[in-house]
Amino acid sequence: MKEELKAVVERAGFKYDVKALGELIGQFFAESSKNGKLIDFSNKLISEHVSFLRNAEKIGLPPAERWRAKLQYNPKRIDKEERDRLVKRFSLATGINRIYLVRMTKGNYCFLIELWNKPLAERFTLLSWSILNLMAEKELKGELRTLAEHFFAKLLAGDGYTKLSLAGRASTEKRRRIRLRVNIGEGNPELRKLYKKIIEKLGISSRICDKSNIVVLNTNWKTLLELYRMQAFKEHPQNRARLIYALLEHPKIKYLYKRLRLTRNKPLCSEDLVKPLKNDKRRRNKLWVALRWLKAVSREGYLTERGKRGRYILFELTGKGRRLLETIEQAIRELNKSGGIKGELSLSSTYMRNNNDRE
Repeated sequence: MKEELKAVVERAGFKYDVKALGELIGQFFAESSKNGKLIDFSNKLISEHVSFLRNAEKIGLPPAERWRAKLQYNPKRIDKEERDRLVKRFSLATGINRIYLVRMTKGNYCFLIELWNKPLAERFTLLSWSILNLMAEKELKGELRTLAEHFFAKLLAGDGYTKLSLAGRASTEKRRRIRLRVNIGEGNPELRKLYKKIIEKLGISSRICDKSNIVVLNTNWKTLLELYRMQAFKEHPQNRARLIYALLEHPKIKYLYKRLRLTRNKPLCSEDLVKPLKNDKRRRNKLWVALRWLKAVSREGYLTERGKRGRYILFELTGKGRRLLETIEQAIRELNKSGGIKGELSLSSTYMRNNNDRE
């Protein structure tokens, strides 16, 4: 697969760099006009422009000095002093000296970079569509999967949107569940279908909502974990914090973390999980429930059997289990460092909103 992918890139006259190519195509499809006459990219974040230009140069596109930029700004919201400060910051970060000012009547501000070279733009656009179709049609493994993951992470950074809510119709606080909604906006129906194919090949189920021109991700605990691992929304602190919060608050993740931590330094058995219930009548039932849970987690690859203690099977943490614990602890540190998501949580149903008001 690497040879086929490399051949497609080199036939188009570009250099092969799987990470740079994946990120660049993700940014291109998320935030460009895709008209084939020029290569352009628009985003409010200067860091995203730096990333785009760096990736572009790695695959053989001209360096930053050959591009031109525009600051599209709303004079009602951005005064002259702030405007000049933005221009200076952008120029220093990207290395682009030609920056034009364009007034707009809506929004705040946005940077746009352009490279006017029609033959080059046509080749790059053709390459981008070829690789998009390749990801949608072929099995994602090896370097093609790496490329798809980088593409998807940057696509989310551009066209992705997240929203947190409390889901369900439960009347008590303990029964409510945190839900993260992740949408990818795309007006082109053909692109929505291709995105859905690639997303599902990455192991994330999704659905297309043609009425709203979006692809909606099914954010179960595995999806949240996968999104976190592939650095989704890394450059967007708000969306990143929502993703981490939803991951850490998911019941499955909380339960796994609570119990797998017990096996970090020593093997575990079902009896260890019900020690507080020494004289409880439910102890026998709880022992069987704990054993079933240990065996289920063992089938998932987080634990492995390691001998016996009397009549109880001992379970030990696997490499996969240790990586999960490390990922969760890294997410906890990252969320604490970001300051969390104070004041953002909404209730997802009328019933829950009304019930919350009564409380």
